[in-house]
Amino acid sequence: MEKIIKILLIDDDEFIRILIKDIFWVHGKGKYQVFDVESIEKGEKLLKEEKIDLIFLDLMFLKDGKGAVSSLDFLKRIKSNPETRDIKVIIFSGYPDLKKRTLELGAEKFLIKGEYLPKELLEITEEIIKK
Repeated sequence: MEKIIKILLIDDDEFIRILIKDIFWVHGKGKYQVFDVESIEKGEKLLKEEKIDLIFLDLMFLKDGKGAVSSLDFLKRIKSNPETRDIKVIIFSGYPDLKKRTLELGAEKFLIKGEYLPKELLEITEEIIKK
């Protein structure tokens, strides 16, 4: 039996979370278990409870302007912690100007929201998991 890939999806947009979760549910053929949360804080809590293989991380901008920093800090913490540094991270954002910075911090891939079809999203996920 093939191992189930556990994905943590962190995005403040409920519609995006539902859409991505549905893509993995419908097209993933039972290979994926997706946990979705709307905040970094909830994502950190879930990381302590589950052995996650891959994180889809939105760069969240809050009204006070601290959201993206929070997302980047979260990425930095994951990649510098021996217990979580091997978790693959895909940035899924509408802010392409932060691509270089996220890759420098250790993200495996940067995807622009809305530019990928479900099949492509699954192919990219498979490619990242196999690395």
